[in-house]
Amino acid sequence: MNKEKYIKYKEKYLYLKNILKGGNKELLMKIINEKTPDVTKIMNNFFGNNWVYSGSLAILLLAQNYNLLDEVVATMPIPNDFDIVIQQTRPITQDSFAGLKRHQSTIEKSMTFSNDKLSVDLTFIDNNIKNITLNNGIRVVEPKELLSYYLEDLELRGDKIEADLNKIKVLNLIIEKYVLELAQKNKPPVKKSRLMDNESSDPIATRLFF
Repeated sequence: MNKEKYIKYKEKYLYLKNILKGGNKELLMKIINEKTPDVTKIMNNFFGNNWVYSGSLAILLLAQNYNLLDEVVATMPIPNDFDIVIQQTRPITQDSFAGLKRHQSTIEKSMTFSNDKLSVDLTFIDNNIKNITLNNGIRVVEPKELLSYYLEDLELRGDKIEADLNKIKVLNLIIEKYVLELAQKNKPPVKKSRLMDNESSDPIATRLFF
């Protein structure tokens, strides 16, 4: 390999390495704003309301929902597929759907379907999926539940452990905002004191505020 080809190869390698590691907000936004709506439409058509996003994409959508995307973009890896959890007792049996071809030769609880533009990992489960609906109407695995997924499998992740540790850090930031939002929503209304009642007929009580 001559020097010119080597330099071009190295530049391409470093570019792809940077993309996969994170820090490319433009590409992240393209996935969120362009690919995600297409996948959402496909999944709604085939599975109705019985599915949610999981994995890296769910984390990115949560980060966007809680205005954390700029803060975490440098450490979040680019999702190479769409992780989706479906509440359905039996997995689908067809070899393809929506132009996506199944990778596995057998029917399994977790299967990958893809074409030259898109890849989705479908996981079928029997029990209810803990999930939340984001401001844009998209459903994702509930943040604490998603964190438990990563913590449970961390020791088995091998060379992916560094990327997962970054995701865990991002999820902890998200959970702080999520818990605060829940607390505000569930906060009981403040009972109005008689002294604060503008309709009070007691002139003495009224004068106490002037």
